[in-house]
Amino acid sequence: MKKLLYILLTLLLPMSVFADVRITLRSGQTLTGTIVFQNEQVLVIKDADGQRFQYPFSEIETIEDGIVAVSEEDTGSSAVSKKKVGVSLHVAGGAAFVPYSDAGGGMAVNIYVGACNLFDKHIFVGGGIGYTGVFVFPQQTTDKSLSFIPVQVRFSAPLMQTKHAPALGASIGYGFSPKGIDKGGVAVSVDAGWRWQMSEKAALFAGVDFALQQGKCGIVETIEEEQYTSEQVRNFCRIGLKVAIQF
Repeated sequence: MKKLLYILLTLLLPMSVFADVRITLRSGQTLTGTIVFQNEQVLVIKDADGQRFQYPFSEIETIEDGIVAVSEEDTGSSAVSKKKVGVSLHVAGGAAFVPYSDAGGGMAVNIYVGACNLFDKHIFVGGGIGYTGVFVFPQQTTDKSLSFIPVQVRFSAPLMQTKHAPALGASIGYGFSPKGIDKGGVAVSVDAGWRWQMSEKAALFAGVDFALQQGKCGIVETIEEEQYTSEQVRNFCRIGLKVAIQF
């Protein structure tokens, strides 16, 4: 109905009324210019540099011109919100292990603040802090539980600029160790999954997660039936599931 109303207005009103219209495509791209031609199927718009662009109405999400805004509310896609700063909260957990050695469990909670619609796309870039716990490494360390406070930068983006799409993300930084070992180290994580745009300002992510946290710790070794403790750097890895919400 809104599209029909818009077409009727364009037929009844002079073209000069529609100068400086702003269209938003379903991909999230926006363009400002003057409508030079349109019918029931396509729209041709000329930008400030004189270039002309033609789009079928099936690819257009909204058209704003001060008279009427056309919105395809029943489509499965979503234009990018005008919101520029957001918060992303992540919770992850799964199996933890040291390569070629014992296994255990691990979990992590992280919160990031940053740009949530970079380049007018569903792209998040920011920084934040969190907590990582690693449990049950009886042969590797003098403690059976370790903890880290990672400070990281975060990047994430969907593979397609639609309302629901597969997405990738990565974080890198340094994990400080308040408990269990002498010194922390590099903290890295990567994830892949599915992103749902729940509303104009909120999105949900669920997927798989792989994380690595370095740490210098006391390693228990048995040599000729005698136990010795030495300080060594170990890579504590975790693979499991991650859920995140951005708002």
